[in-house]
Amino acid sequence: MQGYADLVEKGLPCFIEVKGVTYCGTSTAGEAGLTMKNVPFYEEVVAFVEALNAELGKRGLGYGLAAEHAHRFVPPSPTLLLTGAISC
Repeated sequence: MQGYADLVEKGLPCFIEVKGVTYCGTSTAGEAGLTMKNVPFYEEVVAFVEALNAELGKRGLGYGLAAEHAHRFVPPSPTLLLTGAISC
């Protein structure tokens, strides 16, 4: 998590959008071999964003959850948005 927080601290973006993926079937392109094993569950994406936000808070960066959306697919495809307290 520290590596992601390092990037945020370096760039100080106004928004950080974290997305899951909508599974559309197994990919046979190249050697990707993407399957459902590669798709994070909704709870995993939320936990990632919460951990990132906690790490940013330890560094005194004022980010917070601004929006959360989950598509109605199975499994749901989440999108979470963190916004910063810095003026953009």
